[in-house]
Amino acid sequence: TGAQRAPSAASFMREGQARSVSNPELGIELGKRRASLVVFSIGGQSLALSVTQVVEICQLSDWLSVPAAPSHVMGLLNWREQPAVVVDLGAVLGLPARDNLSANRLLVARVTAGEAELVAFPIDTGAKVVPVPIKSRIGATPAGCRTDLLCGSYEADGQNLLVPDMPRILADL
Repeated sequence: TGAQRAPSAASFMREGQARSVSNPELGIELGKRRASLVVFSIGGQSLALSVTQVVEICQLSDWLSVPAAPSHVMGLLNWREQPAVVVDLGAVLGLPARDNLSANRLLVARVTAGEAELVAFPIDTGAKVVPVPIKSRIGATPAGCRTDLLCGSYEADGQNLLVPDMPRILADL
């Protein structure tokens, strides 16, 4: 496990600030408004993004392969006339390889809330929206996981939840 950081405001929302608390809590408060996270899994590992970043979760669709692209770049997707790079997020984060592709949905997200740049990645079924703050504590990071590409790792509701730093991940491609 690496050093854990509190979630940054940029990785959750363009506006507002992540609250800094001594008892770690995944939470963002924008004035009196509360935010939500989309919790999903890749190969059995739970991850979360701000609901403001997630554009759509749809059926797995075809994408265009990109010659000479890094192995974790699966291709390019024409999502509603907008380009989105399709990434194997599990491979980028260094999560254990899957025996078979259990993903049957595609999550399309903005790199940062309010921005036009899109990224897509295959996910397992069962995504859900969870209001924040979520009572949590710093959690363990899976062996080999790239902590430099995470906003944090938390234990919440009995599950280990990773929060990927999408701008940093795209910059790392």
